[in-house]
Amino acid sequence: MRTVLLLVICFVAQIASTPRILAQWWGGCRDALGTPVLEYANPSLPDIAMATIVNGGPAIIYNPNVTLSVGSRTRRFFYFHECGHHALGQIVSRASIPFQAEQEADCWAAQTLVESGGFTAADLELVARDVSTSPGDWSHLPGPQRALNLLRCIGDDFESSETCRTVTVYEERTDWRIEPVVEQMPCQHPICYLYSGCWPAHAFDLITVQRQVPVTITVPVSRTVCD
Repeated sequence: MRTVLLLVICFVAQIASTPRILAQWWGGCRDALGTPVLEYANPSLPDIAMATIVNGGPAIIYNPNVTLSVGSRTRRFFYFHECGHHALGQIVSRASIPFQAEQEADCWAAQTLVESGGFTAADLELVARDVSTSPGDWSHLPGPQRALNLLRCIGDDFESSETCRTVTVYEERTDWRIEPVVEQMPCQHPICYLYSGCWPAHAFDLITVQRQVPVTITVPVSRTVCD
């Protein structure tokens, strides 16, 4: 009886220590290999959601506080966006280019939602308005450009009188690197004589230290050009 009780206690403790899996956000996602994608809630995640690998399996981690702060259509779109990263094989291959991967996941989500009948073009326009307010970062286009590309994922119905395109330009930026630098310091090797005392063997020593030094790097930047 005591052994059974200990096993029950250990089982309960194990459940309590396991990350909480919630399938209420949306559910139904599968990766490129057909593996179900699990969902994990993490209120400290500094984003609405992210696609990743957890315990060797495909997963979507989402911030429940952020998901509740957006409308239902936008919430659903971002679930499908993260699912797109898995469905397109970007996560399991680990070989995607960030800017390209994000745009591909946006288009996969938009096309999947509209083609399945779960979204109308008007629904996608509402999502695009929310997306247009995002600042963008090293892997995401600035909001207005991202919204423009998102609407074009489902066809040419959203083309304006202007012809716009996204181009990649290269800009120079200053970065910092740790490099070995040779510096001088007062001589640490004195010469001493019995009657005349001690003095430095030479004026200075050369030592190698690690210092941050500025370097100029070239980085790709996406820009929207309209004619």
